Amino acid sequence: MLRESLLAAAEHRQANISAEAGLKGEQLHESHDQHVVHCLDYLRQSIMCCGDMSLEWASPSLPTVNGWGIPHQCKSFEEAVEWTVKHHAPHDKVGIA
Repeated sequence: MLRESLLAAAEHRQANISAEAGLKGEQLHESHDQHVVHCLDYLRQSIMCCGDMSLEWASPSLPTVNGWGIPHQCKSFEEAVEWTVKHHAPHDKVGIA
């Protein structure tokens, strides 16, 4: 949804959206727009909470910063998946296990 919306905007066309929960016309477009805004805000929150704070300094031989050779601290995706599996909410109950 987000990728299609961004591609459509770059190509100056309307996004190719499918019907959601029986919505049509203007309601469908409003729902789609709300989903896109939600996705972008979710990405914003993720960047703010987990952004890489590594500094990329300029090279004396280049007029710009290229980011090469700068150590970064990455999160462990495997550990995140393990934690999610261990703490997932049960399918038959409300709340966090």
